[in-house]
Amino acid sequence: MDSKTDEKRKMQEAMEQATSKDQVKALLSMYSDVASPKALCIAFEKLFIDETTGFSRAVTVDELVLLHKDFKTSNGMSWCRSDTSYLGKKYVIRRDQKGGSVYSVKADGFKKAIHSSDIRPDILKTITKQKCSILDVTSMIECDHKDGMKNDLSVAIKESQKLSDFQALSKAANDAKRQHCKNCRTTGERYDAKRLGYKVSFTHGDEHSKVCVGCYWYDPKKFNEEISSSFEKKD
Repeated sequence: MDSKTDEKRKMQEAMEQATSKDQVKALLSMYSDVASPKALCIAFEKLFIDETTGFSRAVTVDELVLLHKDFKTSNGMSWCRSDTSYLGKKYVIRRDQKGGSVYSVKADGFKKAIHSSDIRPDILKTITKQKCSILDVTSMIECDHKDGMKNDLSVAIKESQKLSDFQALSKAANDAKRQHCKNCRTTGERYDAKRLGYKVSFTHGDEHSKVCVGCYWYDPKKFNEEISSSFEKKD
């Protein structure tokens, strides 16, 4: 193993063990002349990606290069390729371009595998006894998969399904959600909650995000809780 390869290995191992953003930045500075693609991915993840939602802001290449020169490559930012990189296998990666070159990199939620629509009987029984999350009625209640993309791996396996993966919707509400989710999958544009009178379109991501978290239809109750958290009644 040559010295450069050995340095890359050491950097990657150290990056994997880093527990703070300051440590990550210090490692990028310490190994300023070498970096493996995976080490850069781990650095990006620890510096910018929310571990709960899988989202990050759009980080410009100019900002990344200030942290380490190898963040900018001549082959289309191969370290963060959307399908084959460490990041690409774990997150939905968006690489926005300007003038034919990648301008910024953004994590747009967790990448998940396609799942079936089977629901564990105990969950189905519990959910269908609840009120509709939107219409507050108890008639014709259906157990709805919150994730309209049908791409959450944990929901594919009945044993790993959680009650929080589902919600109670009346048939009318579920039919509406199903149509909007279909439109989203077809057009690539998420439903805009402003159409319902809300002041925000999404609580996470934007109109082109490929995950459901943050969309009104993913969890109407949570959506309302988040956007009204700072509401103060005026006399």
